[in-house]
Amino acid sequence: MKLILFTAAAAAILSASSSSAQEADVFRLMNEAVSSTPVTTIARAEMQRSQAASNQLLNGPYEYEVSGSGGYRRVEDPLLPDMGFTEWSIDLTRTFRLPEKRNLDASLADLETEIADARDASRRFEEELIFLSLWNEWARWTMLERVSREIADASSELAELEQAKVDAGTGRQIDADLLMAEASNFSLRAREDLSRAQMARNQLLQRYPSLNLPVAPPEIQISSSDITLILAARTDYDRMTRTASLEAQRAQTQALRANADLTPDPTFGIGLRSDFGGDETALVFSFSMPLSGQFRRSSAEQAGAQARLAEAQRSDLTWRLEQIVATARNTLQQSDVLLSGAIENETVIENALVRLEAGYELGDIRIDELINVRRRLIDASRSTAEQRAARQAAYLELLELTGEATP
Repeated sequence: MKLILFTAAAAAILSASSSSAQEADVFRLMNEAVSSTPVTTIARAEMQRSQAASNQLLNGPYEYEVSGSGGYRRVEDPLLPDMGFTEWSIDLTRTFRLPEKRNLDASLADLETEIADARDASRRFEEELIFLSLWNEWARWTMLERVSREIADASSELAELEQAKVDAGTGRQIDADLLMAEASNFSLRAREDLSRAQMARNQLLQRYPSLNLPVAPPEIQISSSDITLILAARTDYDRMTRTASLEAQRAQTQALRANADLTPDPTFGIGLRSDFGGDETALVFSFSMPLSGQFRRSSAEQAGAQARLAEAQRSDLTWRLEQIVATARNTLQQSDVLLSGAIENETVIENALVRLEAGYELGDIRIDELINVRRRLIDASRSTAEQRAARQAAYLELLELTGEATP
């Protein structure tokens, strides 16, 4: 009997739809999954916070202040009769931001809402990468389980045929027993792979309980042109570092604001006085300004250092993302090359096994020789599945990193 062609079997499970449609299904599920997490609630709260902070910056910390006082003045003079007078005063004051500070606060207010929006996008991006990691793990074990199951089914079929030969008096029981033991071993491996695939699927459902997952993940058909296009695609680092860039911009603006605050804001006031029971009244104007001291200078130095730190963190994030993208590109290229080699190796072993099976049928090949080559084919088939899973994982990750992921 000829063993089934594992390469053909693996190819047969591919969806008939186009690769773009398969990718769309994965990323549609990804969007549904991310939307089901607390990310949306956090985004709403973050936007409300940013709007409140923006309003505070636009309105400023200063408000009108009203103060008043009153009293009774008694004049004691031996030459005059006793006299008393009611006196009072009322003042209205307010501190005003200097124009430079007001303009910088307006810029900070705009940045608050932009940062809130960017943080929402960053949280979604991070959650999307988590989804793809869980998805790829599920896809990997599903591919291995499919190969193991095909191998186990073929082994069981061969063992049953050998036992039938024994029952008919044309075979040896020892050969049937060896093949049955081998089939049992392959069946155990298939069950282990199935258990791991189910565990990976459960991890997805544990994180996204409302997600309507398919029974098995679709295996994406990736052509050479697909790989060429994604490797040549420009990585939009600005999209991935937008939050860090805006926070660095805010820190720089806050540094300018702290420097501007070295010049204190002036306070102006107007007051009304009534003395001697109203015989004397006065309208007064007041002006005051704090004297800039060490605290303001230290605050400006701290803000400058914070701006430099924020810029360094933005550069660090860009560098780390470049490493992630480079690793994904290398993984995709290497897995594509290794997959071609694995398929070629699997085909060679498969053809050899076909000839050995024919020789076994004629009695020219021993059962141990047949089993040894079958085991080598199993290893080759699993290697093919591993490389196919690695290539698909790197491809999906690059689609996400380059911004080409569209549902």
